[in-house]
Amino acid sequence: MKTVCKLIGLILAVCMIAAFAAGCGSSGSAGPKEEPAKAPETADTTPSAPSQEAAAPDKAAEEPQAETDTPVPPAEEPVQDEPVPSAPASYTISDEVIVDDENCTFKIVKAEDDDLWGFTLKAFCENKTADKNLMFSIDDVSVNGYMSDPVWATEVAAGKKSNNDITFLTSSFEMIGITSADEITFTLNITDYDDWSADPLVADTFTIYPTGLTKDQIVVPERNTTSEEQSILETGDMSFIILETDPDNIWGYTIHCYLENKTDKYLTFSWDDVSVNGFMIDPFWATTIAPGKRAYAEIYFIDSAFEENGITDVEEIEFLLRVSDANDWMADSIYESVHTYNP
Repeated sequence: MKTVCKLIGLILAVCMIAAFAAGCGSSGSAGPKEEPAKAPETADTTPSAPSQEAAAPDKAAEEPQAETDTPVPPAEEPVQDEPVPSAPASYTISDEVIVDDENCTFKIVKAEDDDLWGFTLKAFCENKTADKNLMFSIDDVSVNGYMSDPVWATEVAAGKKSNNDITFLTSSFEMIGITSADEITFTLNITDYDDWSADPLVADTFTIYPTGLTKDQIVVPERNTTSEEQSILETGDMSFIILETDPDNIWGYTIHCYLENKTDKYLTFSWDDVSVNGFMIDPFWATTIAPGKRAYAEIYFIDSAFEENGITDVEEIEFLLRVSDANDWMADSIYESVHTYNP
């Protein structure tokens, strides 16, 4: 009986071992699968037709390869449309005394390009009087031959001093084409602030050269030209040219003009008896040009005046152009004539 049991147990053990061996050889086993040692050589000995990859080395030796795996960046082309920034102006003026007498002192301390406001003159003013408040101002200012007024004035009390910035708008310089303020001419007025009828303490014209150039070295920018411009007045003494119009200007319908004073007098240009499409509409415009100087000017018509007269398109502007001596209002006009402008 024991022999039979041992025989049965032996048979069961053999069956379990066989089942275990079969399980180890299945694909679902987590254990490492042993590869046949000769598998690579067997795969290489399989005959096959020569492929293009196999022939590639011989072809590469015969002719250069057109493309490579590493991309080659395209050559950078020089940018030609971007403007090259101009070098900043070099201003050398320093503590240049304009007036220094028993009553007052006025001097230009330095000049600089202010990033926020534009070209700036640093000015020093001193009131040496004991009992007068003085007003310092400059008028009829030109830069590089073109009128460019900074609209500056300051009051200094008796016995006091003041440092001031005389600033020129960047837009004014851009319109003229000024990149460096090489020559500045102005009339300096120093008056009694509390007595406007009193004679001025100073009322003279001065010229400074902030970059150190001389008068003969100054280059006056050429005037702007447009396809729309019309010459209204052109003589040996003066010029008045309408360059173009701007119907959508924020200040209203605008006429852009160029003026030139070729005389040795201060000339005032003005429009009178102005009509637009037959309706009387006065822009109340006048400007003074210093001797030998040029200027750009804008003549504005307010929108409400056009609306009141039902004007939507400007077809004709008629005006009396008058040119007179700015220092002698009693004298006859130097020039006076009616003109018609058709935009």
